[in-house]
Amino acid sequence: MLINLVLKDFILIKKDLLFFMVFAIIAPVYLASQMMDSSISFFIVSLFIAYLSYSHVMTDEYKYKGTSLLCATPYMRQSVVLAKYLDVFFIFMLCALIQMMTATVVPMYMERLSVSGFSVSLLFFSLFFAILIPVQYKFGYEKTRRIFLVIIFCTPFALGYLMKGLRTHPIHFSYALPFPAMIQHWIPALVGVLITLLSIMLSLRIFARKDL
Repeated sequence: MLINLVLKDFILIKKDLLFFMVFAIIAPVYLASQMMDSSISFFIVSLFIAYLSYSHVMTDEYKYKGTSLLCATPYMRQSVVLAKYLDVFFIFMLCALIQMMTATVVPMYMERLSVSGFSVSLLFFSLFFAILIPVQYKFGYEKTRRIFLVIIFCTPFALGYLMKGLRTHPIHFSYALPFPAMIQHWIPALVGVLITLLSIMLSLRIFARKDL
C-alpha cells in the first residue's frame, strides 16, 4: 500500500516531470560553467526539484483535503507519512542518476559526482527535509511554506558566499577517523540517514496526534 501512495504523489506532479528532468540536465551544466563545484550544483538542483515536487503535492493535498480523505481510507497514517519521505528520497536518487549520466555524455562541461560529494549532499538534503516535514505537520503547510521557500531561494547565494570564503580561508582538519577512506566518504550519508529516521519518528508522533 505504501508504494501506491508514492505513485499517487508522482501522478500529481506528472505534468511537471518533463520540466524537472530537463532542469536536472541543464542546470548542473550551467552551474558548472559558472565554476561551481559538481557536488554543490547537484545539491542545489536536487533540493530545488525535490522541494518544488513536494510543495506541489502538499498544495494539492491542502487544497482538496487529500490527507484527510486518505486517512478516512484503509491507508494507515504511518504510511501517509513514510510516503512523503520516500518521495523526496526517490527524487534525490533520480537527480543523482541524471547528473551522472549527463557527466558521462558531456564530460567536457561538468565533472562526475564523487562519492564524497554525493554523501555530503545527501546529508544536507536529509537535514533540510528532516526539519521541513515534521515542522509542516506540526504547524500546517500554509503557515510554513513561505519560510522554507525563502530558504530554498537563498541557498544558492549562501553557498556561493560560503565557497568563496572557504577558498580564501580554507579549513584544515588534522583529526583523522580510524576508518578506511571509502568508509569515511560514506559517513555523512549515514548521518543523513540517521537524521531522517529521527525525523520520521518525530513526524509519525506529530501526525498520529493531529486532528484532521
